[in-house]
Formats: sequence, C-alpha cells, structure tokens
Amino acid sequence: MEKARLSLHMIGRRMFSQYTTLNILAFVQPGSSSNFKSVDFNMNAHMTELSFLATPLSNHAPTMDIGKEALNGLALVNVKKTCEAIECLSMMSATYL
Repeated sequence: MEKARLSLHMIGRRMFSQYTTLNILAFVQPGSSSNFKSVDFNMNAHMTELSFLATPLSNHAPTMDIGKEALNGLALVNVKKTCEAIECLSMMSATYL
C-alpha cells in the first residue's frame, strides 16, 4: 500500500507541475490575475496534503512480540491513508480539469 500511495503522490506531483506550467503560459504575470487565485490555493493545498499522505508508515510501526498483529494494525492504517490519498488526488484532478 505504501507503493500505491507513493505512485499516487507521483501522479499528483506531475499533475501539479503541469497545472503550474499551464498557469504560467496562460498569464503574462501569474500573480496579476485574481480569477484563478482560489484555484491555485486549492491545488497547492491538495498537493501539500498528498505529500503528507505519501510519507511511509514503516518507520512508525510498533515493535511487538507477535509480528503479525503489528503488521495487521499497520495494514489498516495504510489502507486508510491510501483511501485518503485517492480522494485527495480525485479532488486535484477535478481542480485540474
């Protein structure tokens, strides 16, 4: 699941870079147009959240005597964070379109 979140982050980062490139090409001075400032803030916020969700959880795994219980607890957290990353990427793609 961590690799899925990292790939979602890469897709989001690529989408964010394309969005900023299109925004720069569309306007002579990107800061002068106030029409798309809220869209810029929205895209930046989603990219920041997606970057936060892409951090690996394996560093925070508790060490227990029974390894499978720790792995199961970590798997549930991974699935939850991956679902949040998918939702964040879908909002980014809606903003991009």
